[in-house]
Amino acid sequence: MFERVKRLNYKTVKHALVVAAFEGKNNLAELDDLFDGKILKKIKKGEISYKSGEVTTLTTFDKTNSDVIYFVGMGKASELSLDIARKSFKRLGKKLKSNTLIVLDTFQNRKIPLNQIAELMGESITIAQYKFDELKSEKTSRKEFNIYFNCKNDYHEYFKRGIILGTATNNARTLVNKPHNYLNAEGLADYAIDLAKSNNLEIKVYDKNEIEDMGMSAFLAVNKGSLIQPKLIYIKYQGKEVWDDPIALVGKGLMFDTGGYNLKSNSKNMKTDMAGSASVLGAIEAIARLGLKENVMVIIAATDNMIGKEAYLPDDVITSASGKTIEIFSTDAEGRLTLVDAIWFAQKEGAKRIIDVATLTGSIVGALGGAYVGAFTNEIAFLKRLEKAAKLAGEPIWHMPIGEHFEKAIKGKVADINNAGVRMGGACAAAAFLQEFVEEDTKWIHLDIAGTASKEKTGATGVMVRALTRLLES
Repeated sequence: MFERVKRLNYKTVKHALVVAAFEGKNNLAELDDLFDGKILKKIKKGEISYKSGEVTTLTTFDKTNSDVIYFVGMGKASELSLDIARKSFKRLGKKLKSNTLIVLDTFQNRKIPLNQIAELMGESITIAQYKFDELKSEKTSRKEFNIYFNCKNDYHEYFKRGIILGTATNNARTLVNKPHNYLNAEGLADYAIDLAKSNNLEIKVYDKNEIEDMGMSAFLAVNKGSLIQPKLIYIKYQGKEVWDDPIALVGKGLMFDTGGYNLKSNSKNMKTDMAGSASVLGAIEAIARLGLKENVMVIIAATDNMIGKEAYLPDDVITSASGKTIEIFSTDAEGRLTLVDAIWFAQKEGAKRIIDVATLTGSIVGALGGAYVGAFTNEIAFLKRLEKAAKLAGEPIWHMPIGEHFEKAIKGKVADINNAGVRMGGACAAAAFLQEFVEEDTKWIHLDIAGTASKEKTGATGVMVRALTRLLES
């Protein structure tokens, strides 16, 4: 529950209090008076920290009916940024456990308007409180609690928007965190159907026979070693009065990747190879719940990549749905095979703007680590818009090259192209491969999230859910 408290009496409030602590700014005069001038003294002594990312907990010693006050360190007001605020609010989110009153006006500053502060709070607190423990025998107890706002204007609707973004991100994280024996291609399709029903979205899930009828042999080649049927998931959200100019979000849906006969030396965490599909599902959830004025498609070619007597092999030549033939240099370069048929499908359905999201290469991890999402494009202006949205979302992207060198490297010897033509610069070569299937009049961005989709200690991140949503609300 979210409610505006128009009049604040620090003495009588019963909830945990949240206030901002800025360096060199007297924004807590009323609270300081109640505590006989001790608040500002504690800040000056460093007992209450104004450093960004730090939250100081202070018991009230019967000065108010509240048990505790949280002082959220915001640094210097003149240096405040979205990243600083996000860091501080996530720290706050890890501490909140009971009914809470946020004194929003104490966060007033000249850098970020209060409506944006409220939205960022809702998003960050929601993400910070996420725990994936549904597979544990003993689960963390979660107590529901209410959030109240004291402010001059009613900003709780912005807080709700933040919670929608945070919840969609967390739902994507849960999909990625689930192991293959709890979530395979069929399970992902079931999840998508439930998501569509609960958000009034149009959905069609194509089975293996229907995928064969469409000639998606690149996608089906990856599935040949699997005992689990492939699924092509197609979701439509109509945010405009007329269905025209849709943008397609294409997510890589490799539910588990063994590498096939080019067997991986270590398959640990290959359950996360479907993170692209989770990101686009999270994005369409947020887009629908926020009611954005865009027409959006989500397309996922879902399968795993297994070894079996029918599995595809190195040196095989397969024909994609577009008609281009592909020479298989590596069965461990499988994600791009599923993506090209999904991209073909998106264009067949009328998309002239496509963003694909994929944990595509280890190469991008070597290039950018976990700091940035690698971005490739055939349309700089399109990418600039996404860069701006990604910066607002705290999910920065870095423009990477394709170029003639990599376009030549993927040319096939016995087929049109090969799927793994270089040892160095693999992320660029993979993007060049995908670009071969993008029509000239289609604006396209490829996002390689292999370095940012998960973290060793905290698991899945839900990366790009917020950036894609921000793009489509701008």
